[in-house]
Amino acid sequence: MEFVGIAKFKLIEGVSDNDLLEAEKGIRKAMKSQKGFLSRELGKFEDGHWIVTIRWASREDGSKWTENLKQFEIVRRQHQMIDFTTMRMEFYQKQIIL
Repeated sequence: MEFVGIAKFKLIEGVSDNDLLEAEKGIRKAMKSQKGFLSRELGKFEDGHWIVTIRWASREDGSKWTENLKQFEIVRRQHQMIDFTTMRMEFYQKQIIL
């Protein structure tokens, strides 16, 4: 069953939107090679918060990415751009209603 992760955050002062968007290209490339990856969306609120939504085929696939994501240089670089004091993460299992 589809597993979804949502992260909401702000960037560290001095990091531009373009810096984040450039890193995002590399992250998407890395994620496409991961088992169970379905999609990743990035958006920005008017208050400056960013939101990332990632969809996986299963909770196990999403958990595996989380366990191994720091092996990718581009992920470490993007994490240096994020103000983790503003980070909020939520996960849910998509339900199918028949």
